[in-house]
Amino acid sequence: MSEISKNIMEQIKDGAIKPRPRWQFVLMNVFLIVTLVLAIVAGGVVMSLVFLKLFNLDWDLVSLGGEKGPSIFGVLPFIWILLLILMLLLSVWVFEQMEGGYRYRPVWLMVGAILLSVLLGGVVYVVKGADFIEDALRLAIPPYQEMEKAREILFLNPERGALPGKIVQLALPQGFELEDLRDDVWNVTLAPGLAGAPLVRGLKEGQMVMVIGVKTDDDQFVAQEVRVRKAFGGKSMKPVLLKHVRKIEVEL
Repeated sequence: MSEISKNIMEQIKDGAIKPRPRWQFVLMNVFLIVTLVLAIVAGGVVMSLVFLKLFNLDWDLVSLGGEKGPSIFGVLPFIWILLLILMLLLSVWVFEQMEGGYRYRPVWLMVGAILLSVLLGGVVYVVKGADFIEDALRLAIPPYQEMEKAREILFLNPERGALPGKIVQLALPQGFELEDLRDDVWNVTLAPGLAGAPLVRGLKEGQMVMVIGVKTDDDQFVAQEVRVRKAFGGKSMKPVLLKHVRKIEVEL
C-alpha cells in the first residue's frame, strides 16, 4: 500500500474523512444519465434544424463573397451550429463523469455523440418535426423571427434575377401579383411555356415562392422559374417544404 493510501486510511479511521453514502452516488448517476439523454435529444433536435436550414437553401443563389448573391457566411445557421457543438461537448463531458466513462477516449465519445445527433436529427427532419419547431420558435420568439427574416431577405435581389415573396393575386396563365419580403408589390409575368408547368398550375394565393427571372421595370418581373418554398416569417404553421422544380429554359 502506498504512502498516500495509508494516509487516507488513517484519516478515515480517525473520522477526518467520512465516505459518502451510497444513495448519493446512485442519485448522481441518475442525474448524469438524465442529463446525458436530454443533451443527446437536444443535440438531435438542433441537428434537425440545421438540416432544415441547409437543405432548404437556394444554394445556386449563394456565392462565396456575396458579389452575385447572398454570401454563404450570411445565410448559414451559425447559431444552431454553435448550439449543436455545445450540446455535443456537454454530452461528452457528462459521459466522462459517469461511472467508467473515463475509460473511453474523448474523440470516440465525440464521434458517437455526432452519429447519434445525426441519426436522431435525420428522423426528426424526415417526420417534419423540424418544421413544426421552427414555426413555433418564430411565433413564440419575435427576435428570432426578425433574425430569420433578415437572413431570408438576403436572397431578395431582383436586379440579379431573384425575387422571393408571397403571391397576393393570381392571374394565370399570364402571371400573378407578388409581395416581396420588403412588402413591395410586383407584377410577375410568366415566360412562354412556363404557364403550363404542373407546379405553376397549382399555385395558390398566399403561397410563398422564389421567382427566378428578369426584372423589366421598377415593379415588373418576368419569371423563368418558380420555386414553391416554406412560408417566411413563421406566418404559417403548415409546413410547405422548399422544392426545386424542373427548370424550364425559355427565350425572352
